[in-house]
Amino acid sequence: NGPAVDTSGIDAQASYFWPEVLFGGDLTLGGDATYTIEYKRDALKTIDGFTIAAPIDRAGKSELLAAFYSYPKWRANLYLNWAQGPHNLRWTVHYKDGPTNIIAGQPDLKQDDEITHDLVYVGQLPWETQLTVAIANITDEDPPFTRSQYNYDYTNAVFLGRTFQIG
Repeated sequence: NGPAVDTSGIDAQASYFWPEVLFGGDLTLGGDATYTIEYKRDALKTIDGFTIAAPIDRAGKSELLAAFYSYPKWRANLYLNWAQGPHNLRWTVHYKDGPTNIIAGQPDLKQDDEITHDLVYVGQLPWETQLTVAIANITDEDPPFTRSQYNYDYTNAVFLGRTFQIG
């Protein structure tokens, strides 16, 4: 029910494992990244062929007031994991490239990049029970400002601040 969309990009993932290297535990360093080359949307037309919106390459752009999209060019995660017996501890860094916020009649606004950190502990308890304790967004970062109904990118940003989780 809409115009054609043509996308392309590159995904990469890598990890390295060191057995019994730190306090008798195994260490793993890894990460993944996505680069969006293009996110081309054809012209939006009525059934009669009248153009409502011109074609656009949305890669690296956001428009959250009227068109409701946000496509950062880069996203990446880097983690360091330590595991020994029933214990597992993981530090993760999340990165999102700040897209350029485009609003008709307004100057373009380059949104700041977003970097957040999470720490998760998983431990095996008796009776086949697992304990998970996590701190998401450890540094309590606010989401970068952009022009939207909430002044941040509600489609991609970490907006809850620091959160504590137990399971």
